[in-house]
Amino acid sequence: MPQGSISIVCTGDFVAACWNEMLTVAAEATGVVGLVIDGYVRDMAAMTQRGFTRSPWHPGARHH
Repeated sequence: MPQGSISIVCTGDFVAACWNEMLTVAAEATGVVGLVIDGYVRDMAAMTQRGFTRSPWHPGARHH
């Protein structure tokens, strides 16, 4: 992906955390700097420490 890209993730009805620090590190290695997601996210403190931007797609999204 081009440097500075934002990843958009649509999880449908998936109810477990589908994004975490390990995926953040992998995404950063490909040029991704942020995430828009409609599902659960874990390892938020680590993502914040890395400066990785994330935003819920809609108000129902939950971050753990």
